[in-house]
Amino acid sequence: MKCHIPDCPDTVYENDLCIFHCPKDDWFDIKEDNKDWSKSELKVDKFWELLKQKNVPNFPNLSKYIFPKFIEQNYFSSYQSKIFTTISFNNAVFLDTAIFDSCKFTSRADFDNAKFIGQVKFYNCSFSDIEAYNVLLTNDLEMINVDFEGKTFFKVVLSNKISMNMLNIKIAKNFTFEINNFWPRKLKHFGYKEHLPKGKTFIKSFDFNGEMSDKIFCKFLFANSLIDQVVINNHNSGLFVFEQCKIQNYFGINHLMNFGKVVFANINAVNCEIISIESSVLGDTFFENVKWGDRPNFQCDRDTFRQIKNVYDKQANYIEANQFYAREMQSYSKELKYKKNKNWHERAEYFLFLVGKGVSNHGQNWLLALGWILFFSLFMFCWHQGYKLNIDVLTNYANYSFNSHEFWNDLAKFANPFRLDLKCDDKAYITLLHKMISGFLIYHFIIALRRNTKR
Repeated sequence: MKCHIPDCPDTVYENDLCIFHCPKDDWFDIKEDNKDWSKSELKVDKFWELLKQKNVPNFPNLSKYIFPKFIEQNYFSSYQSKIFTTISFNNAVFLDTAIFDSCKFTSRADFDNAKFIGQVKFYNCSFSDIEAYNVLLTNDLEMINVDFEGKTFFKVVLSNKISMNMLNIKIAKNFTFEINNFWPRKLKHFGYKEHLPKGKTFIKSFDFNGEMSDKIFCKFLFANSLIDQVVINNHNSGLFVFEQCKIQNYFGINHLMNFGKVVFANINAVNCEIISIESSVLGDTFFENVKWGDRPNFQCDRDTFRQIKNVYDKQANYIEANQFYAREMQSYSKELKYKKNKNWHERAEYFLFLVGKGVSNHGQNWLLALGWILFFSLFMFCWHQGYKLNIDVLTNYANYSFNSHEFWNDLAKFANPFRLDLKCDDKAYITLLHKMISGFLIYHFIIALRRNTKR
């Protein structure tokens, strides 16, 4: 009797289906969250032996196949490289860890609507043309030493919190990798019982280290995702889009010489422990509604802060631009602080940066600058009037003088650095010093007030 799957030439093995299409949900037991296939080892061996007899490299249609665990020697994970022509894994189900090692797909490879219940690993593989639309991942994805020589399209659906490691990837032509929302059904039929709420994609880590040809379209899209760790290492790349994402632990972009177009839209990095952007060119980066927060430990050099500041300047987002201007100045201050054998000019510049930090946080805090203006004017006025800087004396004087109109009128006249009715008395040096330092403080006050406009 033939298998009930249309166009399947194989004979029935179980449940009116052939060995390739039968569900296999009773072939394994769940022990400590892992599948134990020991009770069906003979069935598993027979599956791979019959598949071998089909001469898989020249057998293009593996659609709707339900794969048990991968044994050591099979067509997809053997010690010798295998060459495949057109092959289809559409609607296939991989019940355990799937390993594709040293496989070369010379023509089209289709993984549309495939379901990977275990881990999926591609080692030392090459693809001429691959399409994987609505591929379900419930466990980690790992690609190492993989070449995408032709058009590539991945649209991945997640139903668990997974890690994605893509190391030493080479992309030659158009490449699209999109992360979609959760698979809308539970997968108990395949021995997978855990199911997360629909609406948010959970990613433990995304680690990408690849090399891409110039002038190609390359797109990575992460939408509506909760990501613990993102690491991107590259020399040149196309389009990375992070939209409606929350990054919780680590975000790193390192050694990107030509980062291309990068979009961060509606990103929440408030609770991110470390943000590291080093040795990268961020010319076409776009930030929209990114919440950096005060908690992240930015591990960036001064030039990175300058680039992010310029990105915000181009977008006319001067509030965020000034925040990163302050970080740029703080980074430059550290450079001067730890530089050995500083000359007098560098020492003076470092002192000026310390003062700028203390007076207005490099033009970010107008209240701090205003407080310094008021305190310094009161201090210099008391010095000018000959009041001793003693708390008891000032307290006694306050009892009868601070409430008088005359005291405050004299203080206002002295504190005005633009007054012209000056007399050359024996304390003119105090007035001159007050004018000079007040001008410096007022400059910081004005700069801080203008933080909502262009610097």
